[in-house]
Formats: sequence, structure tokens, C-alpha cells
Amino acid sequence: VEIKCSRPVVIKQLGIRSQQNSPGGVEHKRSPLDFIFQGSDDRTEWKDLLSVKGNRYLEGGVLNQWNIVNDQAFSYYRIFITASDDPLLLTISQIVIK
Repeated sequence: VEIKCSRPVVIKQLGIRSQQNSPGGVEHKRSPLDFIFQGSDDRTEWKDLLSVKGNRYLEGGVLNQWNIVNDQAFSYYRIFITASDDPLLLTISQIVIK
């Protein structure tokens, strides 16, 4: 998942909300389990800003949030997903950045 900013910005917090009311109530299996949040100015070289392992949701619609230690502004950000319980059903309801 890639985000393009209209101008370089510093992001200090990331939130990912799980899907609300997925079929069969398996929201926790549809969300990213492990991922790296990265920033870039040119979409070629990426800097790792946050690494998350074992991200779990107990129910749908929950917002998990992480603080990011970062003072550098980037034009591009991405969530590079490295694992999920079921990659064929991977969903994100909302991404919140601050």
C-alpha cells in the first residue's frame, strides 16, 4: 500500500483499522500480520521507519496504532506487508497517519 503526499511531510504515527464485519467473522485473518512502514523521496530507495510483527485484531473495526520515531519528511510512504494469515483475503479498512 503506497501513499503519495502533495508535499514532503513527517509522519509520527500510523494506524490501521481492521475490516468491519467480514464474512464469517474472520477480521483477524484478513489484516496485515507483519509489515514494514517505509518512507521515500523517489520511490526507489526506501527507509524503514517502523517494523511490526504479530499484529492481531480481536474483532472487526478495531484501530491499532503505532508511534514512529522519525523527523525526516518524505513525499512517499508505504506499508510493505510481509505476512498475513490469509494473503488471498488481505484487507485494510482504513489507514490513519499523523
